[in-house]
Amino acid sequence: REARGAVNQMAERRPWEDWFLERFRERWLSGKPAEIFTSVPAPQGLVPSEFAPSGQPPVRVRVIVRLDEPVLVAGRAEAGNQYQTLPYIPGSVVLGVLANLAAQRCDLTDGDNYRDFVRLFLRGAVLFPSLYPAHFQSPNLFPAIPAPLVLRTCSAVPWEKEDEGHGVYEAWDETAVCPICKAGGLDGRLEPVTGFVVLRRRAPYTINPTEAVELHIQVDPARGRVEPGKLYGYRSLSAGQYFVGEMVCLGENSWQRLK
Repeated sequence: REARGAVNQMAERRPWEDWFLERFRERWLSGKPAEIFTSVPAPQGLVPSEFAPSGQPPVRVRVIVRLDEPVLVAGRAEAGNQYQTLPYIPGSVVLGVLANLAAQRCDLTDGDNYRDFVRLFLRGAVLFPSLYPAHFQSPNLFPAIPAPLVLRTCSAVPWEKEDEGHGVYEAWDETAVCPICKAGGLDGRLEPVTGFVVLRRRAPYTINPTEAVELHIQVDPARGRVEPGKLYGYRSLSAGQYFVGEMVCLGENSWQRLK
């Protein structure tokens, strides 16, 4: 009975899988532009009608961030004293930054302010994006997305930046070895493309955000000396880089209240 139920659930999900595969074929393989969505379903029972009126189109806001100083968004500690940043800025960080500004500028002891704060930042009236690195080529700024796992490249001569190396191959290809390497008697295995793919009309290429390594010590204020073993290493996103994403407010009212 459990197995039959699982099969039925898979059958119900299959139309959605077909829909996603069809969108992938149209957008990525055929280059057909995506349609602009005209509505976003509000979380049931969480966002009141005045924040997301029925039939009111969402407000889409492009968010562009330039790092004026190094930024560390640590997913986890590499080792005891080493911290590695994520290569992008998660949406939870964007939410936290804006929520902190709102808390500083508004009196949250006021009932109306507190209610609106909760609806905007905790109940889904605003959808906060992850910000991915963008390539700045004056005067243009080109957004990028994480490289799809469906794309593979040669491990010996990979696709990096604007150099396609030995080419790009699709994950559903049966071969696991680079055809060019194989023809030359080499063993260059195929592996997923790393980094972010820049979106522009010309042939795509990849980028990686630049990172900086910094070392910090911990000083005992009482003795004015460094404690043994208190040396910390941080790998952070370097200053001067751009990150781009799209924030969605469920309606004009949500956007105006957020501003």
